[in-house]
Amino acid sequence: MADKKVALKDASAKEAKAKDAALEAAVTQIERDFGQGALMRLGADATIAYGHTDLRDAILELTDQRGADVVFDPVGGAHSERALRATAWRGRLLVIGFADGQYSEHNYHWRDVLTHIHESHAISVGYEGWHGDDLALFAPSYAQPTFQYNNMIDLINDKPYSESNLSYNPITGKPMPGQYEYAESTFGIFAQDTWRATHRLTVNYGLRYDNFGNPYPIAGTPLADAAPIAPIEFVRIIALARVMMPKSFVRLSAGRSAMSDEMQALCFFAGANSIFVGDTLLTAGNPEDAADRKLFDRLGLEAI
Repeated sequence: MADKKVALKDASAKEAKAKDAALEAAVTQIERDFGQGALMRLGADATIAYGHTDLRDAILELTDQRGADVVFDPVGGAHSERALRATAWRGRLLVIGFADGQYSEHNYHWRDVLTHIHESHAISVGYEGWHGDDLALFAPSYAQPTFQYNNMIDLINDKPYSESNLSYNPITGKPMPGQYEYAESTFGIFAQDTWRATHRLTVNYGLRYDNFGNPYPIAGTPLADAAPIAPIEFVRIIALARVMMPKSFVRLSAGRSAMSDEMQALCFFAGANSIFVGDTLLTAGNPEDAADRKLFDRLGLEAI
């Protein structure tokens, strides 16, 4: 009985090996038909299965350790970093799109229209409301800094003109994953009348109000329960930005309509030297042009 059990075990092992071999052959056939093989038939000189080998080492091996002149990257992530390390002297990395990240959204949309026909008039009233969140999980893309240099000498001396692409916790100032985590609600209402004045003329007129809302932090994010910044602390931030970036434009942007004239004055004197002008800034209101001109006159400021 023991021998029989052993024999069955050996048979099972052989069957498993045969299945593994068949599966490997099937995968190889798929890669040949739809992957590397297809690229070779389309004219590629060489291909790399970067899921099975180190991309940087494979590129250097194919180019006799010289590196690639141009890297076309529609993928991003870890492979982008390995390909960058395999570029030749004065090589170029062409990043096409923004594929490294995951979108997760939950949207709720309500709309309804009520129409009443009275003789030659079609009177309609309606409502539309929307609520949604945006969870763009782009932490891998914002895990490495991007430096910009004005010239080669600055690069050699490690004097970057700017650094970007990193995300920091606005409360603690420490690095954190760079992700969009906010929600927004919008709504609109309307009333209109479609009047058939004659058999050749139809007149349509009405009124509509839209509230485009403002994004707000989702519960659990750093800014969800954060208290508003005290005016004096905000002015200190402006002063710090001016000290650190003496030649840059420090702009007062969205939210300026909620700032008093005195607070704006302190910001200008601390180093702010740029504002947005117009009735609306994206979805946020903006001070009227006349109010800005009056404030500038009082402070002795001139636009450039």
